[in-house]
Amino acid sequence: MLKKYKNEVYQIIKEKFNLDTNRFIISDFEENQNPVTEIKVLGSEMSFHFYNSLSSWDHFRYRGTIFKPVLNIGELVPPLNNTQVFDKEKVFKQFENWIEAQVIPFIEEMDSVDHWNNFQFEQNIFSLLDANTLDNTPFTIRQIQDITSSTNVLRESIVERINPTEAQIQYITERLDYLLDATERLGKFDWYGVFLSTLISIAINMGVDTGTPQVLYELVKQAFSSFKLLINN
Repeated sequence: MLKKYKNEVYQIIKEKFNLDTNRFIISDFEENQNPVTEIKVLGSEMSFHFYNSLSSWDHFRYRGTIFKPVLNIGELVPPLNNTQVFDKEKVFKQFENWIEAQVIPFIEEMDSVDHWNNFQFEQNIFSLLDANTLDNTPFTIRQIQDITSSTNVLRESIVERINPTEAQIQYITERLDYLLDATERLGKFDWYGVFLSTLISIAINMGVDTGTPQVLYELVKQAFSSFKLLINN
């Protein structure tokens, strides 16, 4: 696909539909000797193929993924055994239809908060430690150092495993920095309340798919593997 057409695709996504272009990836490959440009929703199988004609940069076949329980790329339109191809305007209109009918509902579903998953995450987080065993004495210097180390491990693990957006990374950093600041001004019992609310707020902010809360819980368990000893000793 010509660069000017790729730029037009970019403008359709960004300006016509007001979607975050960072959620899409573009790539080129060949299929049956035809140049193909793929527009794909990042981290998914939702994609649209501009299948260039061998005789013209301005004519295409196309195919796209339908939003259904099993995501598979559709058949070429027109098929290869048909000599007909479509002009650029017709195929770009089909791309816009695909964004509106398939991609937007798909992204809305991805971004929807699964309250059942978040409820289970909250239950898991609350089970990390029995708050009734805590007093409200200040943390020792060693405990603050251990909490700082565990929090930094958690921060790095979230970035590596869950691949948050830049905005989410900023939110996570702000919340975890606030949590670390609280170790020096709050007693253990009060700090544990901040700890719980911080993790729950991060889970809600990160809840772009149904598996995120469980992955986050596993990362918390790993980072704070000696949590009971860390907070009580």
